[in-house]
Amino acid sequence: MHFTLFTSTDGKLTSEFNYLRAIFSRFSSLKYLELVFTKQITKPLLSDLLKGMENGMKIGAKIKHLKIITNPNVHHYSFKELNILTILNYLPFLEILDLNGVFLDINKLSMIKNHMHYYKTLKVMDVSNCGLTDKVIGELADGLLNAINLQKFYMSGNELFSGVSQILNSLSLQPSIKIIDISKNMGYDKTNTADAIYKLIKKNKTLEVLIANKLPKLNEELSDNFFISLGENSKLKYLDISSNGNFKNINKLGMALAFNALKKGSLSYLDISKCNINSEGFKKFIHGLSVSEEDHYSWYNYQLKEKVKKGTLEYTQKTFNCNLETFVFNGNYLYYDTDFLDPQTKAKNIENVIKTFIVNSKKLDTLILGDSSYSQFFFGALSEALNCENNLKYLSLSNSLIDSEAIKSFISSFYISEKGNQTKEKIDIEKQKPNPNFHIEELDLSNNKLGESSIETFSKVLKINKTLKKLNLFHNLFDVDGARLLGEALKVNKTLEDLDIGYNRIKKTGLRKIIVALKANKNSNLKYLGLKYNFIGENILVEFIKALNKKEYSNLKLEKINLKNNSLSTRFIQEYYEEFSKMKKRIEIDIFDILYFLEKERLERTIWISAGPNIAKKDITYEIQRHEYSCIKKEESHIGIPLFIRKVRGRKTGQKK
Repeated sequence: MHFTLFTSTDGKLTSEFNYLRAIFSRFSSLKYLELVFTKQITKPLLSDLLKGMENGMKIGAKIKHLKIITNPNVHHYSFKELNILTILNYLPFLEILDLNGVFLDINKLSMIKNHMHYYKTLKVMDVSNCGLTDKVIGELADGLLNAINLQKFYMSGNELFSGVSQILNSLSLQPSIKIIDISKNMGYDKTNTADAIYKLIKKNKTLEVLIANKLPKLNEELSDNFFISLGENSKLKYLDISSNGNFKNINKLGMALAFNALKKGSLSYLDISKCNINSEGFKKFIHGLSVSEEDHYSWYNYQLKEKVKKGTLEYTQKTFNCNLETFVFNGNYLYYDTDFLDPQTKAKNIENVIKTFIVNSKKLDTLILGDSSYSQFFFGALSEALNCENNLKYLSLSNSLIDSEAIKSFISSFYISEKGNQTKEKIDIEKQKPNPNFHIEELDLSNNKLGESSIETFSKVLKINKTLKKLNLFHNLFDVDGARLLGEALKVNKTLEDLDIGYNRIKKTGLRKIIVALKANKNSNLKYLGLKYNFIGENILVEFIKALNKKEYSNLKLEKINLKNNSLSTRFIQEYYEEFSKMKKRIEIDIFDILYFLEKERLERTIWISAGPNIAKKDITYEIQRHEYSCIKKEESHIGIPLFIRKVRGRKTGQKK
């Protein structure tokens, strides 16, 4: 059973609060309790709430999940002997405590500490964005020493200095902890925090996920002991140390991953996005993934293979080891000035580092390289890697300034040319054989600059490709002609299930080409079509939906279409919904979501606000409160809790944004 209690805007209820005792005296099956305090609370409300909780305990209520939401502009939810967390005294079976955004002072933290000391039932705690400071964090750190069943702990977005290391030191001793998030503590003590992370990795034997991102300059403080401990940690699966600045010695991070793989560790996810890593740094990282028996002895003072003799070739020979399944490398700087598709480059035996990584990482199936800027030479290197045996299934290159010239080299990874992929001669792509080593199923090229010419080439490879299931081309500047070219590919392609071509100004003509293509392909497997921000008007949408209802379109497998943010009025959507509802084939179309809030019953409970260009959330809140006060004066029903706010604005024209 789930119960939510809202206080009114002034923290008072006209009927007093005795009913709270009665309510909780009957909720014996209550498991989830959510408390929402919109403004200040009163002592009578809090007292009766606590008495209600006490009555609930007597009838056997076992609340396991408590979520509290407070007004971020109000910090004072306490009285001398009571505060909003005194309720914890009456929740002996509590397993989940969600306080994200609740300001926690010393008195509230004492309640949490006492609960962990006496009950020891908490499994999940979220104290993110709670305004925690070093002055009060000691209470929480002490309490965590008793949290023997705690599995997940979230503490991002606070204002701690030495407090971060105090918390980590307490958590390192817990026998059940699996997930820790200490991200976004901008003013932290980097030296002590780095040391605490090392001790956590060294001591704790249950931790599986560590999220420690957006901690400025943390990576340069990570010690040799941290890397050594990471290499022999057996349980850690997920490590996010992104946006923490550059590494003092990134080669050792690579070596730690290699030893983790050699020692049959579990580390499979690494995020080092936005760490100011350039091509040289990436090269050092990849070289670190190759280690020898000699390296192992140097780090751990014993041999992994005891029979290997020192000084022999087997002792000094380095081998590549990496068990990563997901590697996130967004926002770094991989600059390439070597053309790896040029036969002369091969003759010079120049190392292709990205190829070394992809080909030798046998478990790597997800590679995320977005938010950067890549040249055609980088794509040549990537293409050469994908032409070799690999396991890559998901590749993201979103928001990377990729233009038509840069993408040409990448396109060659889709096929095997009879003349060789490195030939300078023009190739008829549609007559080539698919690359048997190209296994990518999801490709994200959103927010780039491919343009019509790239889409023309891309449409040709889609005709022969048999692996891609999901393709994201959102915001790529290819307009109507690009849609026409993609339509040609959709007439043939049998594997694509998810296609997003939003924000490309395809308009009615482009959409019509897509419709015709889907009709022509009896073997189309397309289930999702993204069409947001495309200047699609009402007439072509009517044509589209009517076409989908015809017999000749019965082969289509479309399940969902996204059409929001097009040239469609709310009135049109409302009027046309009845026609759409008569369709034999049920397809989810997002533009009709708004109708849920336009039903007659809901319209009677709707406030219409004329929004200016710079309207803020507080202005909307003020307007709702104004209506509430008006209702009270007229002795009418009160305004309820806003469940949905929609802000509508017209198309951009001139100075109007």
